[in-house]
Amino acid sequence: MAITVPKHCEIQVLRVLFDFAKTAMVSHISGTIKTPIGDMLATVSVDNRLEKLDFMDKVATAADLDHTKLSRNAKHHPILRQVQLELNEYFAGQRQCFSVPLVDADHPLLSIPYGVVWTYQQLAEFIEKPKAFRYAGHICKVNNVSIIIPCHRVISKGGKVNYGGGPDRKIFLLDLEMKWSKHSMENLTESE
Repeated sequence: MAITVPKHCEIQVLRVLFDFAKTAMVSHISGTIKTPIGDMLATVSVDNRLEKLDFMDKVATAADLDHTKLSRNAKHHPILRQVQLELNEYFAGQRQCFSVPLVDADHPLLSIPYGVVWTYQQLAEFIEKPKAFRYAGHICKVNNVSIIIPCHRVISKGGKVNYGGGPDRKIFLLDLEMKWSKHSMENLTESE
C-alpha cells in the first residue's frame, strides 16, 4: 500500500525522513557533566547504559569528541540527567552507591565499597590472579567510567597515587569518601 503525499507537503515529509535517518545513525548520546573537580564527558550507549564518563581535559583528541558527537539535547536525556543527579548527590555526601545503568555492570572495581581503599595486590587477589598486580593496574587504567566505577579506590602497596584523571582528583575523591563514610559511621553509632 503506497502513501500519497500532496505535492505541497513533499519537502516537509523529506525533512522529517532525513531528520529521522540522521537520528537513527547516531549510535551514542554524549553530553557534559559538571562536577566540582572538572567537567566530564558522558556517553550513553544505544541501549541506554552509561558507556563512558571521563574528564574533559583527559579526552585525548578532538577525534574523541568528534567520535561521540556532543548531542544538542543531551541535557534532556534521562540517563545523562541521572548521571548528573547522582554525581551531585555523591559530591554532597548523600550517595555512596550509584544506580545508573552501566555497559560494564560486572566490572570488578564495583566490588570495592565506598570509603575503602584497596591495593593493586588486593584487586589482583579479588579477580583470582594474586600475582597479576600489573594486570590489576591495567584494569584501573582502561576503566571508561570514572568515579562511578571507582578506580580511584585503588592505590599501590606503597601508597603511590596513580589516576588517569590526575593525582589531585584521586586524593580529592578519597578524602571526600573518607569524610562522608566517617560521618555516616558517626551517625550510625549515635542512632543506636
